[in-house]
Amino acid sequence: MSKEEELAGNACRNAAADKSGVNAQHFSISEVLFSEAGTSVRLKNDRSGDKWSCMVDGKGHVQGVAKSQF
Repeated sequence: MSKEEELAGNACRNAAADKSGVNAQHFSISEVLFSEAGTSVRLKNDRSGDKWSCMVDGKGHVQGVAKSQF
């Protein structure tokens, strides 16, 4: 995993954990997609199976996180 993927993934794991009340360690990264607009990260809650989507900028600032149907 690249430094950029790690930064984005950790920021999104923490944001999903804050929003869901579930420990960040229970989220795994399914996909990381880079674009000029930001980085999209797809996560899965390993306990419940819930899927989450997150957008983060290049500095690790989360722009949005929500449950997803992907």
